[in-house]
Amino acid sequence: MPTRRRALLILAALTGLAQLSIVVALMVGSIPIGPVEVLSTVFGDAVGTAADVVRSLRLPRALTGFACGGLLALAGALLQVLLRNPL
Repeated sequence: MPTRRRALLILAALTGLAQLSIVVALMVGSIPIGPVEVLSTVFGDAVGTAADVVRSLRLPRALTGFACGGLLALAGALLQVLLRNPL
């Protein structure tokens, strides 16, 4: 059984990996956009083609994929509980 500190470290690492994967999803595409541009677009008032691409195309797609993956994980966990399958 992991201790509370170890569980918090694992949760922090997984949260960091989730945030990193969203930033990478915003950077990768047919138009290469750097991490500084992505972060300034998401958290600031950036203007231009890169900001339009991130705000209108990549951010909704990345958030939708992240939410869909989380809901699929939740559905799998609920099926495990419903069928009493101790994986």
